[in-house]
Amino acid sequence: MACVHDHSCEDHDCSSDFSLYKHVDLSKVSALNEAITGSVKSVFRSWEQRLNSSEGHLESNEGDPELLVFIPFTSDVKIKSISVVGGADGTSPSKMRAFINREGIDFSDAQNMQPIQEWDLAENLQGVLEYQTKYSRFQGVGNLTLHFPDNFGGDATQIHYIGLKGEATQLKRDVVATIVYELMPNPSDHNMQACSGTAVMGSVQQPVWAKGSTFFPKGSFFNGCPHQVKIASVKPCRSSQLEGSLVTGRPPSSMSVSVPEIGGSESSFIDHGLSEADPHVRTIIDKEKQRQFRSLELIASENFTSRAVMEAVGSCLTNKYSEGLPGKRYYGGNEFIDELETLCQERALAAFRLDGKKWGVNVQPLSGSPANFEVYTALLNPHDRIMGLDLPHGGHLSHGFMTPRRRVSGTSIYFESMPYRLDESTGIVDYDMLEKSANLFRPKLIIAGASAYPRDFDYPRMRKIADAVGAFLMMDMAHISGLVAASVVADPFEYCDVVTTTTHKSLRGPRGGMIFFRREPVLGVDLESAVNNAVFPGLQGGPHNHTIGGLAVCLNYAQSPEFRAYQNKVVSNCRALANRLIELGYKLVSGGTDNHLVLVDLRPLGIDGARVEKILDMASITLNKNSVPGDKSAQVPGGIRIGSPAMTTRGFTEKEFIATADFIHEGVKIALEAKRSVSGSKLQDFMKFIGSPDFTLMDLVSELRMRVEALTTQFPLPGL
Repeated sequence: MACVHDHSCEDHDCSSDFSLYKHVDLSKVSALNEAITGSVKSVFRSWEQRLNSSEGHLESNEGDPELLVFIPFTSDVKIKSISVVGGADGTSPSKMRAFINREGIDFSDAQNMQPIQEWDLAENLQGVLEYQTKYSRFQGVGNLTLHFPDNFGGDATQIHYIGLKGEATQLKRDVVATIVYELMPNPSDHNMQACSGTAVMGSVQQPVWAKGSTFFPKGSFFNGCPHQVKIASVKPCRSSQLEGSLVTGRPPSSMSVSVPEIGGSESSFIDHGLSEADPHVRTIIDKEKQRQFRSLELIASENFTSRAVMEAVGSCLTNKYSEGLPGKRYYGGNEFIDELETLCQERALAAFRLDGKKWGVNVQPLSGSPANFEVYTALLNPHDRIMGLDLPHGGHLSHGFMTPRRRVSGTSIYFESMPYRLDESTGIVDYDMLEKSANLFRPKLIIAGASAYPRDFDYPRMRKIADAVGAFLMMDMAHISGLVAASVVADPFEYCDVVTTTTHKSLRGPRGGMIFFRREPVLGVDLESAVNNAVFPGLQGGPHNHTIGGLAVCLNYAQSPEFRAYQNKVVSNCRALANRLIELGYKLVSGGTDNHLVLVDLRPLGIDGARVEKILDMASITLNKNSVPGDKSAQVPGGIRIGSPAMTTRGFTEKEFIATADFIHEGVKIALEAKRSVSGSKLQDFMKFIGSPDFTLMDLVSELRMRVEALTTQFPLPGL
């Protein structure tokens, strides 16, 4: 995958801190088929000098574009990305294949061997593209060979710069072990003299058992100390002790005992990286990452989380069971899990400026819908009445959606629901009708919140309505929680009894949920006890501690000035998109937006959201079909929903969102023309037609996709 690097690096560590230039053994760098012997050395220089080719460049012999570059390092390195600046007029390399720790490769070897990774290259004349490696494969690299088999049509291949980023381990390659375990034999397991575990830094006195070695048989002794090692008695040392060390069990004679590597042929504990353990899944993930990088991601409920959140979610926290709450667990060994969850709760309250004496929070819900149902379980009895915004009017399934024929959501199965709706003439919630319906229906719970509503809710009015009928007021702020945290939309906490949210939308955290509740009893109910008991043991077992770790990270970021600036951009970008769509003649539900999304009514154009969604998806524009007020079908709804958070995360400004509106407009025109060309009127006829050779508009779709991807690939993709 190529990532773009076209910004200033003055305030962060994009370049020199991760550059491997100083670790290249330049005296031993070589190339096959170079026109001028030794010219390959000129292409290695600092990132800041990547466009300075005054000292020369690497060029293949005329008529033969193939090059093979051998790059040894002065220490083992981990390579994260590779950058190649090529020549103009078709002389840039078009493909790159990588081999690691293979000395003496010639062209025949390179052509016949399977590379560890290969890339299709772009003509990177300005040095803004970096090609990400499959990082787990590029560990412990002593030398790297790059094979450039062809170019973009030139007589010779030119390379002006090769840049490598990553980390140097500062270890010589003949060091045997880099992972350390402290051996602590249990004397009661053996008839033996006591052994003590110690980490030995420095030179290795005894050989380490390599992968494939087996444990010595039980009862086997060496100098009075048994060789058998139990996994349960092996504990990791501090990370500072990892590099260049060996752990041995020492009896009084100071004899060193080797510790077998976890994952040996006789061990059932497999600890390979994903690429080695399951290349099929690795390939699927890589393809999805490429799709995300190239696509114009406009689904309002999606976002790109950070590298830090991903690291927490992928940590050892996933190993621990911790049913219960901090200090009240049903399992032992939770002192650090308690510390983490308490920190997450504190950060959640701080992120939304809440007084911990008045508000509490449960951070264990698995996602938004479970959080909502846990609130219903806490506050209601089966068949109690609730009111939520109708799904075709922008509500959410979990708010009680049902049709005349069936109860669709679990909420409508276990509770009696009655929706409130928008005033279709304005696209705003009809609060007068909500008040009348509530007085007749007498709900026990009224739900504010939506999945496709571009305006703020009138919380004071809804509080008044709830109080008049003796109902709890709940806000589901899943879509807008990031905006609420940044104070760019109205604050529901002043008026609501309970607030739920997901954590992965505008908040940019991991996939999870939270429930906020008032600590004072409401309508005679102790909300804290009721909510916590509904989460566990009511509806969940052990919480996902890795998710809570990622959530704590994201909530820390949510308190920063940078996060507030980002959320303001989310709204300003969305308004720029809305204004441009209005200029192009589109009808927007409510006439605009106050938040992160716009809802476009396509019915006046004679097209539906399902057909437009499909054409745009073919052009690398990802959004979703969506019901609009007055729709009859959820499968073929009359609108599309467009959100700004994801592309704002990648760096889009109002300028790019105006261009985005123009791209969408082109796609809609193609969809309209395609619909006119189909013989049948059903959606399945349309889908079959656009996938057939008779679809003559494919060239227009492809041309639109090329321009979309030319824009999106200029903006880096966050995360791992």
